[in-house]
Amino acid sequence: MGQNKDIRKRIESHKLMIAGHEAKIRDELSKARPDQGRIELWHKQIANARAQIEKLERRLHRHKR
Repeated sequence: MGQNKDIRKRIESHKLMIAGHEAKIRDELSKARPDQGRIELWHKQIANARAQIEKLERRLHRHKR
């Protein structure tokens, strides 16, 4: 598999994880007693995934030159 294709697949994987975690946060917040620890963990994981996406996108743009 080409390096650009691999990078695009990794970016998409991170985006899917973010969407899943955002759904989990919405579901947890709808509960009478949401678990703030879980919500905080998901927020941290979302932030990490977004940082990885930024790095991968920079790498992708470098390879396109």
